[in-house]
Amino acid sequence: MLSYDTYTSEYGGGLDSPWLNLVSIVQSEVLSQYADELATDFRFIAPDVTLTVFETFTVTANWNTEMPYAVDSHLISPGGVYVSNNKDTVAGMFDAYNGEPLSGPEHFIVEKRVTNAIVVWQPLGGQTDLKILPLSGWAANDPVLLLACDHEARCLSQSTVSTADNAIHFTYSSVVEGLDVQYYKLVKIVTQLYLPVLLAN
Repeated sequence: MLSYDTYTSEYGGGLDSPWLNLVSIVQSEVLSQYADELATDFRFIAPDVTLTVFETFTVTANWNTEMPYAVDSHLISPGGVYVSNNKDTVAGMFDAYNGEPLSGPEHFIVEKRVTNAIVVWQPLGGQTDLKILPLSGWAANDPVLLLACDHEARCLSQSTVSTADNAIHFTYSSVVEGLDVQYYKLVKIVTQLYLPVLLAN
């Protein structure tokens, strides 16, 4: 069970800790999707790495506190975890993501792929460059709108990035113009072409 103590103690906790936001995001965006599922398999896939299989999700845990573990083009941090449903949700503590090294250890990333958009949270970890794979149907060099949003889903900034070499690259910063960023959202820009209609009498 994932929990958090709002009281500050020698073990952590408190209202000012980034772990409070992390627990909130993981509970609402990841664990809630398979909280009622049964575990169908559990096994060691390496001496210090376990794989737990649920009905729709898998959880890979790296129990080694000194060495990262590579899986699915990601690098799980020492003592980290990787959760995926091989469909639209990825979460975990990474040293590298989609084959791209992160700025330092222990970046907790949550990625959700919804209709026509990709949402990325990083409740724990410093500023880093991220590599995100585009949705199917997003062609190379398609313009993509990058939105930085706050806790109220208000847009703090927007910019345009492109899909190149089957990847989207952007810098994840937790602060934009002095305001806290809760998540980034990638949305494909759809250009509508209006043709003149000629009416003949």
